[in-house]
Amino acid sequence: MLLEDKMKEFGFKPNKKDFAFKKETNDVLFQVSIIYNFGVECVELLPYLEIKRKDIHKICELNNYELNYTAFINLYLYQEILKGNFNDDTEWTMGYNESDRFKVYSSDDVKIFCRFILDFMTNVISFFEKYSTLDGIDTLFNTDPEYRYNPYCSGMDTHCIIGLISAKLCNHNYEEIKDIYKNELHNNSKHHSEKTFRCFDSLVKYFEENPTPILDNM
Repeated sequence: MLLEDKMKEFGFKPNKKDFAFKKETNDVLFQVSIIYNFGVECVELLPYLEIKRKDIHKICELNNYELNYTAFINLYLYQEILKGNFNDDTEWTMGYNESDRFKVYSSDDVKIFCRFILDFMTNVISFFEKYSTLDGIDTLFNTDPEYRYNPYCSGMDTHCIIGLISAKLCNHNYEEIKDIYKNELHNNSKHHSEKTFRCFDSLVKYFEENPTPILDNM
């Protein structure tokens, strides 16, 4: 119960259904979630930081696009980013080396993992404060909209969709950003799903009809 009690002090409630701790406001859902895999000799724990901005998800819903999270990242990977160790290969290398997870062999290991989470909570809170705003999301996706190794999403499909929406909601170089993502989708069409093309076109039309989208009752 130590981890659960300590997380409550940071304002996070246990979400046992998703094996996570969540904190929610009117605009945003934050989660520290733990994915677990059962191995032959151990249990692997992969901790993630997850942000769900309700306005962005509502727009996705209106345009028939399923989006799990606005931004998410493996906690061990984020630790490397903070150390200045991130490059194009870091995420793949950590997955290959299994350094993006903690392996539990005994009850003592569980205590070590919990201590790691708690010791890292200052950085967790900073991450949520920095990237929970629309401007923060726009920074993650549109500072370099053509970057193909964004560690905060699942790939260029979601990158294009989230980047387009955040640029519009922030009123930040929307037309320029739209053209960049449109070119990405069409120039590399074999790497993108049909649903992403449909959603992108739907979003462009949606924003033409709703130049200043206001979302009520999210």
